[in-house]
Amino acid sequence: VGSVELTKLDSATKATLAGATFELQDKEGNTLQTDLKTDENGVLKVTDLVPGSYQFVETSAPTGYKLDNSPVSFEIVAGETDQVVKVTKENTLEVGSVELTKLDSATKATLAGATFELQDKEGNTLQTGLTTDENGVLKVTDLVPGTYQFVETKAPIGYELDTTPVSFEIVAGETDQIVKVTKENTLVPPTPVPPTPVPPTPLPPVPYEPTVPPTKPEVPVTPKKTENSEDSPKTTPIRITQSLPKTGDTNSFAGLGVILIALSLSGLLLKRK
Repeated sequence: VGSVELTKLDSATKATLAGATFELQDKEGNTLQTDLKTDENGVLKVTDLVPGSYQFVETSAPTGYKLDNSPVSFEIVAGETDQVVKVTKENTLEVGSVELTKLDSATKATLAGATFELQDKEGNTLQTGLTTDENGVLKVTDLVPGTYQFVETKAPIGYELDTTPVSFEIVAGETDQIVKVTKENTLVPPTPVPPTPVPPTPLPPVPYEPTVPPTKPEVPVTPKKTENSEDSPKTTPIRITQSLPKTGDTNSFAGLGVILIALSLSGLLLKRK
């Protein structure tokens, strides 16, 4: 009799996987043994097999992995039973999906046209050009368990770009549930319109008032005394009307004589002055 050893591996990392369950069948598919489990080293072993063709069929996958029930065939060869037949079976992690909905931060309305890229938790880009549809939704499938993040690369028209990562996790054993996340955007603030300047109210014209220099009080000027000053007696001109004496008019000559005498006296007075 011979023996066989099966090792269970992760298809990506080649790490060994405990907890996978198999049954042993003959080449016609008849069950020979059940509930054969890989141990902590990812190995199961069956002994006491007579020469012939056999197959392992997986009945339960390790937690977080897809069940793969495709048979793993092997043969126990007569005359070589001292050698352990070794086979491997790989499993792929169960994959999950995520759905992101883009919203207006104020109205909560959905927004189409936002573009994202998908990154792992270290920020390495996994997918690009992921754009929300007319319902504001984008969906990514076939994600193995792990931590991821969406980073916005283009905002919807009229909205501010927000590159803050949106983190989420695909949990092993819960991949049948769609992970749902949201991302809100804020409208670009409108450009302030400068106020229309108000023309100043025109002031009424101030009437022109010429500047008049102050008038100095007139100081009376005392005139210098002259020969014709006020202290000198004014000579009143005497108008002489000469009339020819009439015949026999003796009074006319007498009056004329008086006038001549008066003129002489006035002249003397002036000379004395």
